[in-house]
Amino acid sequence: MSPKQIQTYRQRISGTIYDRIDVWLALEVVDLTEPLKQLECSETIIKQKM
Repeated sequence: MSPKQIQTYRQRISGTIYDRIDVWLALEVVDLTEPLKQLECSETIIKQKM
C-alpha cells in the first residue's frame, strides 16, 4: 500500500477502533549457540523442485 492509501484508510477508522487494533506476530526462538545452517539461493531451490 502506498503512504497515501494508508493515510486514507486511517482517516476512515474512528480513533476508538484504531486504538484497539493490535498486531500479533508468531516468532520462533533462535538458538544462537548452534552454528548457522548453510543457506541456499532461490535459484537452487527452484531447480530442486522442478
